Amino acid sequence: MLAVIQKVSSASVEVSSKIVGKISCGYCILLGIKEGDTDNDIEYLAGKISKAKLFPDENGRFKKSLKEMSGEALIIPQYTLYGDLKSKNSPSFTYAMSPDKAYVLFQKFCIKMKEKGIAVKEGKFREFMKVNLVNEGPVTFILDSDHAKT
Repeated sequence: MLAVIQKVSSASVEVSSKIVGKISCGYCILLGIKEGDTDNDIEYLAGKISKAKLFPDENGRFKKSLKEMSGEALIIPQYTLYGDLKSKNSPSFTYAMSPDKAYVLFQKFCIKMKEKGIAVKEGKFREFMKVNLVNEGPVTFILDSDHAKT
């Protein structure tokens, strides 16, 4: 499971010209789910993201977490994170989990983030979305749950 975490001062997602999720201070999280991902991957990523200190203290150092900032998370399902362009010009998605199974894990991830005390807004699974954000810094990190397995 991959999470691209972007610290934002605002972010929104729209589907069919309607805003379906909007946050102010927080993280916009693009979440990719691959075949073989499990609840352990969810626990790892939700734990790391909820505790990550990506906000500055009074000295400008990364010392405050999303929860400490009363921030929110806009979580966007992003199967293209597991797209493969190595052998062709058109992407292959053989690594991405099938949509029905991935939807279940996406929902579980959102629930787990809420359980960690984070206010969550969501993109729409299997929909064409327009994501708008103001990335602060820019501060962007990529977390791979496979790192927890090594």
